[in-house]
Amino acid sequence: MMQSGVILLVFVSVLLVALGVLLLVESGRGGKRLRERVKEIGGGAVGGPQDLDLIRHRRYSEIPPLEKLLSAGKLGSAISLFLAQANVSLSVGSFILLTLTLAFGGLLLGSYVSRLFFVGPVLFVALGFLPYLVVAQRRRKRFQKFIEQFPDALELIANALRAGMAFSGALRIVAHEMPDPVGGEFWVVTEEHNLGLDIREALHRMNRRVDIPDVRFFVTAVVLQRETGGNLAEILDNTTSIIRDRFRILSEARVLSAQGRLSGAALVLLPVVMTIILSIIAPGYLAILVSDPIGKYMLIACLVMMVIGILTIRKIVRIKV
Repeated sequence: MMQSGVILLVFVSVLLVALGVLLLVESGRGGKRLRERVKEIGGGAVGGPQDLDLIRHRRYSEIPPLEKLLSAGKLGSAISLFLAQANVSLSVGSFILLTLTLAFGGLLLGSYVSRLFFVGPVLFVALGFLPYLVVAQRRRKRFQKFIEQFPDALELIANALRAGMAFSGALRIVAHEMPDPVGGEFWVVTEEHNLGLDIREALHRMNRRVDIPDVRFFVTAVVLQRETGGNLAEILDNTTSIIRDRFRILSEARVLSAQGRLSGAALVLLPVVMTIILSIIAPGYLAILVSDPIGKYMLIACLVMMVIGILTIRKIVRIKV
């Protein structure tokens, strides 16, 4: 049965890898065909992937059953938004197949290198979560960079309004003058507005793509000013001052909590790394944890305490401003 299980895992892993490669190749060909078609229609070159983002029909997967499954619920749209926030060009189907491939590969690796039953499931979960963690880290860095650039963008909008420009023209200046990610997000807002979308709805859509309090402050201030009136330039100056103070306090809090985050990461990773090393070097050393009933209870208690410790440390070091 062990040999049959290994063969089945190898088959599933190879199948998922082949499907993932096929989807990546087809996605590249589709993008190339779309650029050529847009160039024929417009009579010029396409500026980049952001241009295509406004005109293409988003599909979650090139596999019809998976596309139908993801389109039926909210999972496909949630994963698509998550990938867009991190500026990752993978489709939802490719992301899911990559996750399943790594997960089953970890299960196969754990079953091959160790006789302990829990090593395979642990690697299954760890490698399965790896794509999510990578995308989440990239999303976090992109949002952090957006927060750093956002006050300068608001100052640029306020100065443009004082010079007599319209609000849409001020947004267009930010789109052309500011680097990514701020420039790219405002570029999408201006293009959506040019295509007929109301400026308030375009700003709300940007708020959904960049779900941070600073953008929420800005969108709320603009919407209220357009409904009730007032000096928008002065409102943006006050909003910029609030955002800068919040960013300064948040930076100080991160510096003060850096030691706690590092200690938490070390305490979480040390048992996992030592378990994997001992399972490879001395497979029988930890066998008592599975063969003896008391060992099983101790193993479950350790896992529960690790989860409690992770949640507690995460609660302590996450400071909201």
